[in-house]
Amino acid sequence: MSTTTLIEKPDTTQHAAIAWAPARLDVHHLPELDAWIADHTTGGSRELVLDCSAVAFVDQAAIETILSAERDPQRRLRIARPSTAMRITFELLGHTMGSEAVAA
Repeated sequence: MSTTTLIEKPDTTQHAAIAWAPARLDVHHLPELDAWIADHTTGGSRELVLDCSAVAFVDQAAIETILSAERDPQRRLRIARPSTAMRITFELLGHTMGSEAVAA
């Protein structure tokens, strides 16, 4: 079973790659998440969007990977629709989600 389902959304001004995170986003899913980020960063995507609305569990390793990709100007990863579980975990680990994280 695939960790993320990639749907490309072409636009006349921008090309975004969108993926939906699984219900459990943990260290076991990081190779596939890293590969998706790398593939779409080198493939010319201007924006990467990870829809986290279905995430029921996320561990620290996944959060660190996400934060690293968000901070990297070459990757431009954005979290869309973070679940309550994801928001709580971010807060418990001392991280805040930016206002751009709530965009659909």
